[in-house]
Amino acid sequence: MPSIISFSVFLIISISSPVFANSASDPGKNTSHISIDSLKSQLQKEGNDSLRLLLLNQIFNKHAENENFEEAYMYYNEAIDLQKKNYEVRKKRVLADQKSQFETSKKQKENELLTSSLNAQKSELSFFLLLSILSVLGLLFVTYLFFQRKKFNQRLSIKVNERKSQLIKANDKLTNAIQN
Repeated sequence: MPSIISFSVFLIISISSPVFANSASDPGKNTSHISIDSLKSQLQKEGNDSLRLLLLNQIFNKHAENENFEEAYMYYNEAIDLQKKNYEVRKKRVLADQKSQFETSKKQKENELLTSSLNAQKSELSFFLLLSILSVLGLLFVTYLFFQRKKFNQRLSIKVNERKSQLIKANDKLTNAIQN
């Protein structure tokens, strides 16, 4: 059983707590005519934590007005527990949202990095493709020049042989003319 000092501390806390202040319930609504049993019945049916907190506040205030401090204390603690639960749920939701944002941001950065890497690879591939095409064209040009030169050399060789045979014939004629 709590001591009188803990009740005093409890009452001081409850008066200064914004959760249990009379303004926490609907300020335009006078709840003095609602019975504690009716509020307890609503509390058992209610699933919404915000409304449960309001009902706990009203039940707490009713018990405090009737100087039933043990009951008031019990509902005060239940409301505090509900607030802690709601805080933990909100905190987990915020952490999950932040984690999701972080993961999304991380994935975006990875995608940007992969995109830039892919673009670099495409540029490199384009460069090597162009270099390969130029190499093949250069090789074809050198081959063309080689065969042109070979043809030229063959024609030249034929002309040289023709000229040589003409010179040999002319030389033979001169030699015959000199001997006669």
